[in-house]
Amino acid sequence: MSLAFFLVIGPGCSKDDAKSPAGKKTAGDSHPAELVGAWSAAGSVGGKKPGDRGMSWTKTYTFNKDGTFVMTGYPQIHVTGQWSVSKRDKNRFHLGLSKQLMRMSKRDKPSKWNDQKVWVELNGTKLTWGKDTFSRQATKPPPAP
Repeated sequence: MSLAFFLVIGPGCSKDDAKSPAGKKTAGDSHPAELVGAWSAAGSVGGKKPGDRGMSWTKTYTFNKDGTFVMTGYPQIHVTGQWSVSKRDKNRFHLGLSKQLMRMSKRDKPSKWNDQKVWVELNGTKLTWGKDTFSRQATKPPPAP
């Protein structure tokens, strides 16, 4: 169950990731403003055969200006870590996630997740990451005084 869960909730890689152009090194901008903010995706697995119930999933990555990120999702998961962009080719970013700690609930002891490097593509308010397409989430206005 836990292996299947990781495959469902973790970001996917595609054959396009390996074929991505070398890109240009990011000159001092390892946390581009275009990626800062919250990005959400949703989908389902299974349920394609009669009697197969399937399972829905969601995940939201929040990339902060200071280079930290939080990923939350359903089934319940919470991952924290650091993010950076090492290369950029127009609207494609070579995104690295490191120092990742994952837990299923607040009671769980965090476990380490492997570092990840993947090419993502930004098109307006959509971010394509492997087979998943994330939508930019509106930021909440500050509470009234």
